[in-house]
Amino acid sequence: MQKNIDNNDNILVGERIRNIRENFHMSREKFSEMIDVSEVF
Repeated sequence: MQKNIDNNDNILVGERIRNIRENFHMSREKFSEMIDVSEVF
C-alpha cells in the first residue's frame, strides 16, 4: 500500500514542477540546465 502512496506523491510533485516550469515559459531542456540535472531526471 505504501508504494501506491509514494507513486501518487511522485506524480503530484512532477505535475507541480511542470506547472512552475511552464509558468516561466521554460523548456524541459532549459530548466534542467538551470538546476543542473539531466532532462530525463
